[in-house]
Amino acid sequence: MEYSEMLQRLDTLSDLEMMSPADSELADILKELITKLNSRGKRFVPPTLDEVRAYCRKRQNDVDPEKFWNFYDAKDWMVGKNKMKRWQSCIHTWERKNKAPVVQKHQSVTEVMNGQ
Repeated sequence: MEYSEMLQRLDTLSDLEMMSPADSELADILKELITKLNSRGKRFVPPTLDEVRAYCRKRQNDVDPEKFWNFYDAKDWMVGKNKMKRWQSCIHTWERKNKAPVVQKHQSVTEVMNGQ
C-alpha cells in the first residue's frame, strides 16, 4: 500500500464519530509518521526553464534564468559530486554572488566601496 493511500485511509478513520480518543491519537501519530516518511523519499526533479524564470521574476533578482538553467543542465543538476536537492537554494547562492563587489588587482578597499 502506498503512503498516500494510507493517509487517505487515516483521514477516513479520523472522520468517524465513533472513534475513541486513543484511536484518534494513534491515527494522528501515524499521519505524522507517514508524512515524514513521504518527505524523506522525494526525488529531485529538475525545474523547467519556465519555472526558473518565474522564480527569478518572483524574487526580482539579477540572476539570468537561462544561464542558471544551462549551467546546471550541463552538469546534470549536480553540485560538486552530489545530486542537487533544492534548485531554489542554488538561486539564492547565485543572488549573493551577483551582489558581491568584484575586487580587481591593485584596487584599494576605498575604491571598491566608492564603486571605482
